[in-house]
Amino acid sequence: MSKKSLTILLVLAIIIVGILLFFSGGEAPIVDDNTPDNGQENEEPEVTLVNLYFLTVIDGQEAIVEVRRQILVTESVERAAIAALLAGPLPSEEAEGLTTAINQGTELLDLHISDGVARVDFNQRLQEGVAGSAWVGAIRQQIERTLLQFETVDEVIISIEGNVEEILQP
Repeated sequence: MSKKSLTILLVLAIIIVGILLFFSGGEAPIVDDNTPDNGQENEEPEVTLVNLYFLTVIDGQEAIVEVRRQILVTESVERAAIAALLAGPLPSEEAEGLTTAINQGTELLDLHISDGVARVDFNQRLQEGVAGSAWVGAIRQQIERTLLQFETVDEVIISIEGNVEEILQP
């Protein structure tokens, strides 16, 4: 693996750990140094590949593009994928022209999946300053496509602070 790839993976791991700490209330896990070793080496964290969807400009038109990203396996891979989406493109992806329609500072308030329906709730920042049907559509597509990749999700309902009506209007 090249030095650049290792650096990118390290930065990604740091970002993901920060996000996980943020969503867990900022408390770091307790480590008991008195636990017997039992001859087992520390295992590397388990990771999985997910698809995130960002924007790029192709022939003067904005387009949604799929990006494969490695994330830590958690109890809710769907939640971790949305957290990675909200974090935005990595610097290397930005250098390739990728961007996001999702406002920086948007926070995931809740994600609940039941009977194939993902109900995903964000703070008000998601729609601040959003204008135009193309931009609203891009936001929806980024979120919906990221969640629809999972077998547990057939439909996505987006809300802002619990409100599903009159949100993300152009």
